[in-house]
Amino acid sequence: WAVLDEIAPALTLWTLPGDDLLSKSAYIEAMATRCASEMVRLLSLGQQGRAGFRAANGGLSAVTSADMAVLVRDFSEASAIRTALAARGVRSVYLSDRDSLYDSPEAPDVLRLLMACAAPENEMLIRTALASASLAQSLTTLDALQHDDRAREAACLRFADYQRCWRERGVLPLLRRVLIDYDLPAHWQASIDGERRLTNWLHLADLLQQASRELDGEQALIRWLREHIANDNRTEGEDTLRLESDEGLVRVITIHKSKGLEYPQVFLPFVCTFKDAGSTKKTVMFWHDGERRRAELNPDDAMRAEADAQRLREDMRLLYVALTRAQYACWLGLAHLGKDKVSHLQQSAIGVLLWGATPMADPASWAEQLASGLVSAPSGLQMLPAPEVSDTLYEEPAADVETLAVRSLTRSPEQPWWIASYSAIRYQSHAAASSRHDDAASQSAREQQLGDDES
Repeated sequence: WAVLDEIAPALTLWTLPGDDLLSKSAYIEAMATRCASEMVRLLSLGQQGRAGFRAANGGLSAVTSADMAVLVRDFSEASAIRTALAARGVRSVYLSDRDSLYDSPEAPDVLRLLMACAAPENEMLIRTALASASLAQSLTTLDALQHDDRAREAACLRFADYQRCWRERGVLPLLRRVLIDYDLPAHWQASIDGERRLTNWLHLADLLQQASRELDGEQALIRWLREHIANDNRTEGEDTLRLESDEGLVRVITIHKSKGLEYPQVFLPFVCTFKDAGSTKKTVMFWHDGERRRAELNPDDAMRAEADAQRLREDMRLLYVALTRAQYACWLGLAHLGKDKVSHLQQSAIGVLLWGATPMADPASWAEQLASGLVSAPSGLQMLPAPEVSDTLYEEPAADVETLAVRSLTRSPEQPWWIASYSAIRYQSHAAASSRHDDAASQSAREQQLGDDES
C-alpha cells in the first residue's frame, strides 16, 4: 500500500484534537466527516495514479471505492458515515441491512397509492397518495387538487387509467408506470438513500405481483399488503431488504457481519463507542453460570458489574474481528469520550487495549501517554491527528460505455396472431381448399399440354 510514492503504514491511529470530553454523538459526527474527507483524498490520489497497491514488479494498482470498507457497530453509525460520504460525492452501500421490506417507508406509500388506484373517484385518497413521501408532490399541486376543478378532474382521470392498467396488466406494470409518470428515480437519486428507495419500490412490486396470482381483486391485494405491514412477527425470507448495489461502491458493514471477510482497506472511525450494559439501566442482561441469558429487574452493584464485564469481553472479541479484516491498511478513530466530566475512555475495548483497565491518573493526557507508548512501535504503525474536514467533492471516473448499433431486419415480419369467429375460420378453410383445387387443376393442365407437345 503506497501513497505519494511512499510505503504507507498498515495501521494508522487518528486522534481528535481538544482537551474537552466528547459525547458519543459529537464523536460520531466529527469522525464521520473527517474519515469521509480522508477517503475522498485517497480516492482522488488513486485517480492520479499516486495512491494504490504496489505489485511485486513495481506496478501500481490504483485504489478505488470498491477497495474501501467502513466497519460500524449499528445502523446509526452507518448512517453517519454514509451521509458524510454522500455529501462528498462518494457512493456507498450498507451490507448489514436485514430489516423487513414491510417496515420500509415505501411500503405504506405503496399501500396509499393502491388504495387511490382502486377508488379513482375518491379525491381524498388521491391527495393522500400524492402527498406521500415517495411521490412527494409539491404543495402547489396538492392545493390545486382542492381548489381547481380541472386539476382535480385530470388527477381522477389519471388514477382511473391506473386502475385500468392494474386490471388489464397487473400491479407490477402499474407501479412501474407510476415510477415513469412521476419521474421518481431521478427525484430519489438526489438523496443519499435513492437507490435504497428504488430497490424497495421494485421489490414491493414483485411481491405484490406474486401475491395477486392467488388473490381475487384489488381490495384483496390491498388487504394483504395492509396485514403484512401491520404484522410484527416476521421471519427472514422473501421480504428481507434486497441489496441495492455493491459494485464499485464503498462498503459499510457491521463488525458482527464482517466475520470471515477481508477488505483491502478498513476504516474504523467509531472504534471508541460502546454500549454500557450495567451502570445506567434499571434492568440488566447477562449470562448466568455461562449457560443461560438472565434478565435482572432489580440488579445490585455486583450484577451490574458482571453485566458490564461480559459486555467488555464481547466488545474485545468484536475488536479483534474488526482489526483483522484489513488486507493492506487500517485506520482507527480515537477520542476522549465522557459525560458529566467522567472519562469513558477505558470503558471501551480499544481503551482497555491501549491504556489498560487501571484508571489513568491524568485521563486528559491520553494522547500524550499513547504517543509515548508508541515510540518503539514498528514502522507499520503511526499516530496522527484526525484528518481535517474538507468539502472537496469526489468525481467518479466516467464508465466505458460500448457504442451499440441497431441491426437491420433482414426477414419479413411474422404474421401476427389474430382472433376470428367460427364463420371466418370456415371461410379461410374453404378458401384454402379452393386454392388447393385450383393448383391441382393447373398442374393437370400443364401435364396434359406437355404430353401433347411430345406427341
